[in-house]
Amino acid sequence: MKNAKVLKPLLLSAAAVMLVVATMFATMAYLTSSAAVSNVFTVGNVKLHMFESKVTPDGEIDSSVEQIKDGMKVADTNSYHLQPGASYTKDPTVYVDANSDESYLFIRLRNDLKSIEKQGDVNHPTIVEQLRKNGWLEIERADSNVDAVFVYVGVDKASELETVFQSIGTVGSEYSTQAERTEAIHAATAEIKAHIVGGKDSREAFDVFEEFTLAEKVDNLQIFGGARVAIVAYAIQARGVTEDVDIGTQAAYLKAWDYVKTELPFVD
Repeated sequence: MKNAKVLKPLLLSAAAVMLVVATMFATMAYLTSSAAVSNVFTVGNVKLHMFESKVTPDGEIDSSVEQIKDGMKVADTNSYHLQPGASYTKDPTVYVDANSDESYLFIRLRNDLKSIEKQGDVNHPTIVEQLRKNGWLEIERADSNVDAVFVYVGVDKASELETVFQSIGTVGSEYSTQAERTEAIHAATAEIKAHIVGGKDSREAFDVFEEFTLAEKVDNLQIFGGARVAIVAYAIQARGVTEDVDIGTQAAYLKAWDYVKTELPFVD
């Protein structure tokens, strides 16, 4: 088995942060926000990018802009005027370059708008619901409930993920802590393997989510001044990280994630 000193230079990582910073105008009943992609880290034979579509301040696709360049979306900055009840295009996509090493792909989500997202609308699912539809499995969540980590398992697992999470309760109802809920998630998803990205002769694209929708009524908007929706993507080599477990299994990707947390920049 390769030891940690050998593994460290093989660690494959990239981070791209999508920020939504909301500021309340004193005389207007809406929020403004901006989004930026920055802070990209790469080590080893892997290269990740994260971009989204260019949109207007109302969150609609900007028809004046060519939306794809060099096979990727074009925007690393968007700004939004946010109003209760409105939906906004925000569609970050992670790209893995050709000939990158085989890796696990993780997403860290911070969603300060979680409590004011519209709920129960099949036409406008929440950000986390969209992540599941796009093949992302939650593996960790902070007690704050706005910070969560996902591993990519593939869109073919979307129905299975939806079934599992329909049966997983919330903290305060089924569980006393987020740690208890996370343990229940691990038990329910133990047989779902991670999808190995990279190792291809062409670039791969992985959708994160497509939009966000605010609730029709939002009380105390001013408390969301400075709120953010941030996405950080990480990849770590799948081979050589673990010795006694099979590649892609839960034991393997959880160990890989533990390594990411201790060795890579953790961007807020």
